[in-house]
Order: sequence, then structure tokens, then C-alpha cells
Amino acid sequence: MIDIHTFRLRPGVSDEAFRAADTRVQQEFVPNLDGFVRRTTARDDDGRWVVVSLWGSREELAAADARAEDDTIVGGFLALIEDERRERFEELPG
Repeated sequence: MIDIHTFRLRPGVSDEAFRAADTRVQQEFVPNLDGFVRRTTARDDDGRWVVVSLWGSREELAAADARAEDDTIVGGFLALIEDERRERFEELPG
């Protein structure tokens, strides 16, 4: 399962503050979840950000979403962003 999360930083949020929050999600939250494969973050020239995550299955991604709802690390990340859009894609077999 591929999860694509695009957004902008809220006004006044520095790249450094965002990157610190993103690093916490990357190192402290997602690695401990069943089905997590990989996650990467990137930014375009217009200040739009994207986080692409790979998951073993739709069910494992749904379980990760449920855990994220009450997680303080994820909450800190989400407090820094706006104009969010999430898209999910099922990988095609080999």
C-alpha cells in the first residue's frame, strides 16, 4: 500500500521545526508499526511538501492511522501543517 500525504507548512513554521517533527515521526513512531516498509519526505520549489510511505497492506496502514490519532509525536507533526491531501494506492502484483 502506498500512502501519499501532501501539504504546506502553516505560516510561521520554519523548515527546521518541521524537519525536527518529521524526524521524530520517522524515527520514533512509524518504525514500530506492523507493516511499515519505508517513508520519505520531500519538498518542491513552491514550498509544497510530500511524505510517501509504503505499507505491507491496507489493514496495516489502517491500524497505523488508528494509533496515530492519539499519538503525541504525530500530533506535533500535524500541528505544523495545513492544506493536507492524502491519497492511497494499492500496489499491483509483480
